[in-house]
Amino acid sequence: MLKAFIKFAAYMSTMENQPQQKKSKDAIYITIILLLLGGAGVLFVQLNQTKNNLKQCSENFDVLQKEKDEMAKMFSENGMADMMGADLKESLANLMDDYQNLETSNSGMKDSIAKQIHKIDSLQQLAEKNKGNAYMIYKLKKETETLRSIMKGYVHTIDSLNTLNIALRKDLSETKDNLSKVETERDNVKEKNKDLEGKVAKGSILQASNLSAGAIHLRSSGKQVETTRAGRADMVKACCTIMDNAIAKSGSKQIYMVVTMPDATILTQDPNATFKWEGGESQYSLVREIDYQNAAMDLCLYAEVKVDLPKGVYVVELFCEKAKIGKTTFTLK
Repeated sequence: MLKAFIKFAAYMSTMENQPQQKKSKDAIYITIILLLLGGAGVLFVQLNQTKNNLKQCSENFDVLQKEKDEMAKMFSENGMADMMGADLKESLANLMDDYQNLETSNSGMKDSIAKQIHKIDSLQQLAEKNKGNAYMIYKLKKETETLRSIMKGYVHTIDSLNTLNIALRKDLSETKDNLSKVETERDNVKEKNKDLEGKVAKGSILQASNLSAGAIHLRSSGKQVETTRAGRADMVKACCTIMDNAIAKSGSKQIYMVVTMPDATILTQDPNATFKWEGGESQYSLVREIDYQNAAMDLCLYAEVKVDLPKGVYVVELFCEKAKIGKTTFTLK
């Protein structure tokens, strides 16, 4: 710095002999040089200060390291390091048991707990490796305390989840009970509806009252006369009253008359003509279509006889919509 100042003074003395324009330019250069010199001076001072600070830090570190080594030596000589190591070993073992006893169904927490158990295992290995080093034991104990704090957080979270699960299971149980009640009520309603439908179905079946039947002989004049002689029968007649029924469906209905002869065969015009009813399938003697309007109506049916009728008891049955609606008998001699 001194040499630079001497050179600068010599330069200033020579400037007095220079022209005015050159002096103006040189003044600018001088100003810049002064600023640069000032900045260099500041940097020089800061650099020296930094060196001094680094030196002081290094000295402090050496002192602390020496104190740490002396303290570790003192703990080791007094047996305190061994006591601290044994205490740390016990703490880590207890902490390992506590972590392994944590139970949760949450997969995320299971993974996190497994990581902490792995850390505890690493700390146990370090504790065994540095069991005579009081400083390392102290550091490991701090890490152990941190892991225990984390475990307390897990316990709190697991308890909260268990409480929530209990509440959810209770709600689910109540929901299942309510659902079971609803299903039972629904089934009861279905059963009642089924019974009601059955009653309605039975109630809607037509009924034939005052059903009577017998054989008819046709005279040459065309007049019909009743007969009890099998050999004189030309037709089988059945008369009844179809009772009124408010819940039956009105409209066109098929009435089937089945005449069963004493030999258990059916008097029929066509052996291949059959109808289905709730008891199965049967031949019939006559079918007639009626227009039923829910009011009582009188009805007579005539089945033509084209065979010789045997003597005995004849059964006459009427069917409508697959149900038997009337039955009677008569006898021919």
